[in-house]
Amino acid sequence: MTQATTELRSQVLSIACSKDGRFVRVRRIARGKTSGGVELDATTLQSAEPVAATWLAVATLDQGLRGKTKSWTVGKFGQGLFVTTLAGKAAEAPEPFNSATQLTVTAFAISTDERWAAVGSASGFVSVFDTHSGEQRWAARQHKGHITAVAFSPDGQRVYSGSASGQMSAIDLPGEGER
Repeated sequence: MTQATTELRSQVLSIACSKDGRFVRVRRIARGKTSGGVELDATTLQSAEPVAATWLAVATLDQGLRGKTKSWTVGKFGQGLFVTTLAGKAAEAPEPFNSATQLTVTAFAISTDERWAAVGSASGFVSVFDTHSGEQRWAARQHKGHITAVAFSPDGQRVYSGSASGQMSAIDLPGEGER
């Protein structure tokens, strides 16, 4: 499993991946002010020149994420990740979804095909779940503190995470049979 990390010196606010998967744009916050985005090479997490790219949608705790077939929202006080139809009705979903006791969420992302959900926690863990079965695909403590942002590459094979301390990581996920 390949991993890259970098220190950004200020809290990571959000991570967006370019639709072609070559770059990530990181928004940061320092002293209460949001910075413009900084672009990084998606593989090495090294600085890249600003690019004109189309960026994938970013999930937020307060607004959630509207996917192609479902909407995803976080429960009150970060308790649970909930799935609804685009019409706003509760959708059938396996545990740990649609439960206020199964997950505590400080950041989340849904893959573009809506097959995978990445969830960050206050203890620095990132977990990736299969949205169809609820099975955990991968989990690890990625940061020493609070996860503030997660994102998927366009193909869903890499997950990016950022922390309150300004650390960012990229992990190539194991194949479905390689857990």
